Amino acid sequence: MPIVRIELLPGRSTETKAKIASAITEVLIKEGGGSREHCIVLFEETTPDNWAIGGNLVSSPAFAETMRAYKERTAAKG
Repeated sequence: MPIVRIELLPGRSTETKAKIASAITEVLIKEGGGSREHCIVLFEETTPDNWAIGGNLVSSPAFAETMRAYKERTAAKG
């Protein structure tokens, strides 16, 4: 019985999470065998003040600056 745990920031709609769960279930059945009834997908929403990347809380101004710079770099490549 495969269990897939997805941790993400809050904000996705129920419809979006349903689509993600369906797609993951299809891949598990296709690639790993088994049945749909035995595939479990769990969504865990973690607030930005409980998530850190690169040593900065996602809710912090330092992380916001990191993301702004990242978006600027990737936009320049596009």
